[in-house]
Amino acid sequence: MCRQAGTGIEQPPEPHQHWHIDVSCLNVFEALCYLCSILDGCSLFLVYWDLREQMTEAYMEIILERAKERYPGVRPRIISDSGPQFIAKDLQEFIRPGTPLSLEDARRLVKGYVEFYNNVRLSRAIGYITPKDMLAGHLQEIEVKRNRKLEAAREQRKNRRHYAA
Repeated sequence: MCRQAGTGIEQPPEPHQHWHIDVSCLNVFEALCYLCSILDGCSLFLVYWDLREQMTEAYMEIILERAKERYPGVRPRIISDSGPQFIAKDLQEFIRPGTPLSLEDARRLVKGYVEFYNNVRLSRAIGYITPKDMLAGHLQEIEVKRNRKLEAAREQRKNRRHYAA
């Protein structure tokens, strides 16, 4: 499945071809922290994230290397832009009820958000499946199951109308 991004970059049809790096600010008690996230361009899966009190070029390189260590052998094109953050708004809404009081507390909340984002949240941009399922290549399998269920439901409605008449 190939998505079209608003920036004009054609999104890749396979995982780990493009990784998008994004840095967002997060309020932690009375300080700002930086959330660096690496998002797979095809599946929208957050392949890696780190929360730091400072964000330097050296930290960005470390974060990228750690992401690559999780997926040995992949050689994605790294894309970074100065546009709107990918997850900043959703993240802020997710953690607002549990305002973090420390960096460790913020990391715990972000970890919960990433689990939700990758494994539970159905993404419209990738066919209403989770990024985890998209990363694993389950899109067609899920679509086939959905189509079978829809057809079965249509058949049941048709039968009910037939018997009611």
